[in-house]
Amino acid sequence: PPLSDHTKREADVLRAAAEGVREAVELGAFEGGGSTQLRSAMMPGGVLTVVDPYRPSHLQLSMARIVARRAARHQPHVATRWLRMTSLEAAALWTRAIDLCVLDAVHTLEAVRDDWTAWSRFIGPGGRIVARNDVMLAEEPSSDERSKALVAAIAPNPDDWRIYRSADTFTAYERVT
Repeated sequence: PPLSDHTKREADVLRAAAEGVREAVELGAFEGGGSTQLRSAMMPGGVLTVVDPYRPSHLQLSMARIVARRAARHQPHVATRWLRMTSLEAAALWTRAIDLCVLDAVHTLEAVRDDWTAWSRFIGPGGRIVARNDVMLAEEPSSDERSKALVAAIAPNPDDWRIYRSADTFTAYERVT
């Protein structure tokens, strides 16, 4: 199975956020552990777009990419599209509305803010964004406080979002307006 860098409770947040989703984008996939969780909860016939540059090793290949693509073949009820580029490069080319975006590419406050700004415009009311609140660890003591501080720090209009689910370092936000 693909490796993931999230806990079982965080996997539960991913599945809850993806429940019934038809169009999702995952920014940063590593070996596809999160992608596997997302596809397991998405609507049959849905589409998961995985955005990851998958930088090649010294052998000029990415083992993480190979593992992620192999894992996707075991969940054919959801189509998986692959964009081998950075999240901001992909956002500049994107044109469709999405139901869910997982911001898990670069784990810095600045990068999460940039991804939120670039991708939240494609999400309408009822759509969701999952972000890691670990970029707020030094500032807020509890996970819930970090989740609230994160949306306040990165969202241009934080009142447009509510916390949908949260566990450990993952928070799913739902757009309310």
